[in-house]
Amino acid sequence: MNLVIIPARAGSKGIPQKNIRFLNGKPLIAYSIELAMRLDNTDVFVSTDSEDIAHIASILGAGVMKREAYFDDDATLDEVIYHELTKLDESAEKYDCVITLQPTSPLLSLETLTSALTFFQRESLTSLLSATVRRHLSWKRENKAFRPLYTERVNRQKLPAVYEENGAFCICRVEHVLQNKTRISPDIEVFEIAETESIDIDTQNDWILAESILKRRNVAIVTNGNYEMGMGHIYRSITLSNALNNDNVIFFSQQNNELGIKKIESLNYRVVKYETLDDLCSKLNEHSVELVINDTLDTDVDYMKTIKSMGLFVVNFEDTGRGSFFADIVFNALFEWSNNTSGDYYGYKYEVLREDIYLFPIKTNHNQVIKNILVGFGGTDIENATLKVLKSLNSFIGDDIKITLVLGVGYRYEPELRKYLMAIDNKNINVVKDVRHMADYLYHSDLVISGNGRMVYETVALGVPIIVLSQNEREMSHIFAKVCRGVGYLGHVNNLDVEQLEREILLQSDRSFAKMAHQELCEKAAEIRQGVNRITNIINQKFDDFNAKN
Repeated sequence: MNLVIIPARAGSKGIPQKNIRFLNGKPLIAYSIELAMRLDNTDVFVSTDSEDIAHIASILGAGVMKREAYFDDDATLDEVIYHELTKLDESAEKYDCVITLQPTSPLLSLETLTSALTFFQRESLTSLLSATVRRHLSWKRENKAFRPLYTERVNRQKLPAVYEENGAFCICRVEHVLQNKTRISPDIEVFEIAETESIDIDTQNDWILAESILKRRNVAIVTNGNYEMGMGHIYRSITLSNALNNDNVIFFSQQNNELGIKKIESLNYRVVKYETLDDLCSKLNEHSVELVINDTLDTDVDYMKTIKSMGLFVVNFEDTGRGSFFADIVFNALFEWSNNTSGDYYGYKYEVLREDIYLFPIKTNHNQVIKNILVGFGGTDIENATLKVLKSLNSFIGDDIKITLVLGVGYRYEPELRKYLMAIDNKNINVVKDVRHMADYLYHSDLVISGNGRMVYETVALGVPIIVLSQNEREMSHIFAKVCRGVGYLGHVNNLDVEQLEREILLQSDRSFAKMAHQELCEKAAEIRQGVNRITNIINQKFDDFNAKN
């Protein structure tokens, strides 16, 4: 049987009444007591000299050990634990090990503590301390001079591990403590815990950090990317993840969406793969998810009813399916519709711009002489619009204009494109693939020709003129490019009219038209740039309202 002793003095100079002060809705000491109470086959006691702490401990179901008055600030925990064990007399014999839990480590998890106990028993240890690995170039002062504690200056990752005690827990044999008056044995081991869990609240900054972490929501972003649906959902989801940086965000993607999964993992984000809806629900539950963001195109009723039956708050993006009725919030930036309800938000004001857009200002002046044209049709370009547009441009664009072709990670027509490029041998055509910093290319273009997806908003947000061609039926339903007078919309790419494309490009050189069109773009750009802030504010407010009602 295990014995947990939580030593908690009344005096705290750094943070007054620290142990009983409320941290994210409950007393600090409650975290360690509640953690200990969840251990199997364990008795829990709080050792304290405070009536207030003793009162809280009793309410939470822990036993109380009255700390003797002669234990002052200089008393060690070894002395305190030994003394408390001796007070148990013969009843101490029923305990195999004693676990000292620090009340100032509120982020220690049950999983970590249970793993440590399992390791302690499996290895037949006498003492086990929690520790955090540190790898830093360190120095010491010696004879009024500083000396390095390393032999060679190398990258931090190559330094030998230094295990720093964090005090979160100490596990030791009761018999050893009673015989040696110390918890530390000659064959002691250390148990590494995550840096987050090792936070020891000693200062106000520690308190602020711990409270911020405790308030983090577990957010699941369910998203897919493949050759059929493209990669726009993946890129938006990545931006959303960064915007929700105060939360613990995990990506969930169906196993067969290898293209999207590969992209997310290449950027070092965590992806949980699932196969069926039941599998997804099981994994959402496993990760204690509170908020689900779906960015998977239209959802169906069965999917949404199942997710909502778990009591989760659900936000959907780009969803016009029947399942959207069951979402708490729906953001449809690509669809302009004035009939907004309390949970539906339509239009360009709710676009999620990729972050590198904000590195550049809105262009205040439009270059009326077109020298650089960028052609880009998303991550997959399913209709090979890139080649179709290039052939059209080549029929009337002179050799003095530079053309940049941006190919997505899922573009499958590269051999055909390269063959055409070799045939025309135009040195002013540049091909780039899977661009990491798209905003840089967009900003330094005089004109962009793109599909009717997210790139429309990214280009407009920079104040760059754009001509738009839809690639499929869904893109044909995206309204913004059709109604924004600053954007040239030419319909479906399969119906591309070369003369119409030429006229649209020539319009950019018309001084009076270009001035009015650019003014329209700048007005829309200012609104689009606020999209992420609008979205996160709405999510936070409605999530809080949801929790208050439930």
